[in-house]
Amino acid sequence: MSSSNPFDAPTSSYQTTSATSSSSIVLRKVDIMSVGMIFGVMYAIIGLLAGMVMALFAIAGAVSSGDTAMGFVGGAFAAIIMPIAYGVGGLIGGIVLGLIYNVCAAMVGGIRFEIDS
Repeated sequence: MSSSNPFDAPTSSYQTTSATSSSSIVLRKVDIMSVGMIFGVMYAIIGLLAGMVMALFAIAGAVSSGDTAMGFVGGAFAAIIMPIAYGVGGLIGGIVLGLIYNVCAAMVGGIRFEIDS
């Protein structure tokens, strides 16, 4: 690195062979709805897993206390509501993070990727 900025990425820190050549691309902007949908789906899956664990604990607690009907209702409620809540939260969070990324990338130039072709 010959520049005076210590935060600059090295331009040629490794040597490429003649069989492969590398090039770099910069991710300057993301589609906020696609980021939101990916986050929404991922968080809905996490919510489904968390809802199933919570439902299992609700049913186990209800069986041990003798009130099985309430345990099944609470477990079903957790298994249905948690994936929806997590999915909506993930969608909103993904949209916000996509917007923040676009603003930051406009200021600093985005994320640079090295790809082999």
